[in-house]
Amino acid sequence: MPLLRLPLLGWIALTLVSVGCGSSGPPVNLVEGKVTMDGTPLAGATVMFSPTATGTGRAAAGVTDASGVYKLTDMAATATGGGAATGDYLVAITKAEGGGGGGGGEESGSDYEYDANPNAPMVMKSAVPDKYTRPESSGLTATVAEGKNEINFDLTSN
Repeated sequence: MPLLRLPLLGWIALTLVSVGCGSSGPPVNLVEGKVTMDGTPLAGATVMFSPTATGTGRAAAGVTDASGVYKLTDMAATATGGGAATGDYLVAITKAEGGGGGGGGEESGSDYEYDANPNAPMVMKSAVPDKYTRPESSGLTATVAEGKNEINFDLTSN
C-alpha cells in the first residue's frame, strides 16, 4: 500500500510519466525523394503531404536541398527527416520568390531587388505553377508504405 501514501505531486508526476510513455500517433516511415521542374532540380521548395482520409495519418512536410532532394518530417515528430505514417496522401509543392520592400537600391549579389521606398510592400510570387501549391488541385498523390519510401515529383512549368 505504499502507493496510496504518495503526495498529490507524486501522483501527477506518475500520471505524466505513464502518459508520456504511450505512442503519440502512428509509426512513421522514411520518405524522401527528388523534386524537379521540367527535369531540373527544384531547390528550396516545400513538399507537403496531406492525408486523403480524415483520421488516417498526419500531415508531413520537407524542404528540398540544392539537389532537389527532400526528406519528410511528420508534423508531430521530433526528429527532422523522421518520415510519414503509412497511408495515401495528396501532395502540394510550393516555392516563393520575391523582392521589393524597403531597402535603398539593388542589393549586390542578391536575387532580390529592393524598391527605394522603404514603405513599399515586398512582392512575393510562386516559383511553381499555382496548381501545384494546393493539395486538392495539384494532381500529385503519394502512397507511403512501411519501411523506406522514395517518392519523386517532376513538375512542369506549363
